[in-house]
Amino acid sequence: MEKTLNVTQIVSTLLAISVFLGLSGGLVWYALFGL
Repeated sequence: MEKTLNVTQIVSTLLAISVFLGLSGGLVWYALFGL
């Protein structure tokens, strides 16, 4: 159970980071090239 919980936590964290980086990258890209 502990391993499963750890894997779930890691995956959730990685997904959150990926989404955050994706949104930040999209905003930067739009600011630089969208104007």
